[in-house]
Amino acid sequence: MSTGTGRTLSAVAVLTLLVTGCTSSEPQTISQGVVSMTLKATGAIPSGAPSPAAGIAADMGSGPSAVTIVVAGVSARTTDGTWIPLAGTYPQTIDLLALVHGGGGVSLPADGLPEGSYDALQVTISSATITLQDGTIIAITPPGNGWQVLIPVAFEVVAGQETKITLDLKCDASFHLANGQFRFDPDIEVDQVQSGRH
Repeated sequence: MSTGTGRTLSAVAVLTLLVTGCTSSEPQTISQGVVSMTLKATGAIPSGAPSPAAGIAADMGSGPSAVTIVVAGVSARTTDGTWIPLAGTYPQTIDLLALVHGGGGVSLPADGLPEGSYDALQVTISSATITLQDGTIIAITPPGNGWQVLIPVAFEVVAGQETKITLDLKCDASFHLANGQFRFDPDIEVDQVQSGRH
């Protein structure tokens, strides 16, 4: 009887190990595609003389010598409402005036995203500064933790493929000079979405 009991216990132990092995939680590979973005800048940036009351008496003359923003990060929203940050070498400093004059764009850090459907991007800009012709720097105070720019855009991420998104920051609609004060309300639109096997 003791021998039979020992065999039964051994069989149960082996069965338990087999079941445990089948149900063990192993890391599951999530299929990903690559999302890369390019930021362009178009439109004229307002010129004029800021208010001396703000401590700035310089004249911008023919316009500023640099208009710089700092992109702190980018996130993508799935169609079920989940926000996924795109990791990369952020923050990234961008001279919008150089982009306007050069007619090109600057690449934002590319990253992998889980395969699926997305319906929006959110770009966080942490600072914006205007450098005048005489070297005076005007810092525009951001709201809270920065400007959160929601950009509606439908795109698919497919495993093994690259999705390219070109964004256009409209400078003429983003920068305002009123009552001697500069204001920045970033207006970013989608210029193009391309998908292709990479």
